[in-house]
Amino acid sequence: PCAMSASRELVLVAVRAILRQKACLLHVFARVDPDLYTRPCRVAGASVGQHVRHSLDHLRVATAGALRCQQAAAAVAASHPPSTCPQRPMVDYDTRQRHTEVERCLQAAHEAVSAMKQDLELLSPADLDLALDAQFMLAAHLPPSENPVLPSSVARELAFSAHHAIHHHATILQILRTNHDIPEGLAAELLRREPDFGVAPSTVSFQGDHPGEGAHQQGERMTTTVQGGQ
Repeated sequence: PCAMSASRELVLVAVRAILRQKACLLHVFARVDPDLYTRPCRVAGASVGQHVRHSLDHLRVATAGALRCQQAAAAVAASHPPSTCPQRPMVDYDTRQRHTEVERCLQAAHEAVSAMKQDLELLSPADLDLALDAQFMLAAHLPPSENPVLPSSVARELAFSAHHAIHHHATILQILRTNHDIPEGLAAELLRREPDFGVAPSTVSFQGDHPGEGAHQQGERMTTTVQGGQ
C-alpha cells in the first residue's frame, strides 16, 4: 500500500512540475518580449503560444475528468442505497477550442496555469485510482460516435497528459533555439531556471547513470519533438 501511494503521489508531482515549467516559460517571455510568444516558428510552424495552449488543454481535460470522478465517487458514497453501476466520467482530448486567449495572451496563459494548479490541489492520491473512460479520435473520416472509448484511470490520464506536455516543451525549446526572431539568451535563461525543460525523465535518469553521455542531451531534446501544436 505504501508503494502504491507513493506511485500515485509521483503522478501529481509530475503534473505539478509541468505546470511549474510552463509558469517559468511564461515568466521568461514576459521579461524579454511578450510579442514573441505568438510569433510562428519558421521550422515548427506553430508559435510557442499554440504549443502552450495545446499541451495545457490536455492537462486541463485530464484534471477536469479527475474532478468529475471525485464528485461521482462522493455522490455514490452518499446515495442510499449506494449505487453499484454509476456512469463513468469520460475525457475527450480531441474536442477542444483552438485559437483561444491562452495562445495569444501571456496573462491569460498565466491565469490558466494558476487555475490548473488550484484544481490539482483538490485531488488526493487516492483519487488517482478512480476509473474513467478516455475517448480518442484515431481516424479523421469516422464520425465522433465511432471513436474508440478506452477504459482508464485518473492516474493514467494525468500521467499521459504530463508526458504529452514534455514533448511539446521539447518543441518549444527547439523554437527558442531556431527562430531567429527570438533572442539567443532566452533558451539559456529558461534552462538555467528549469534544467529539465523538454527532457523526458527517462533521459534525465540515463544521463545520471551515464555522466559521459551528457553531450547528447540536446540531441535527445531534438529527436523527441513533435510538430504542430494545434
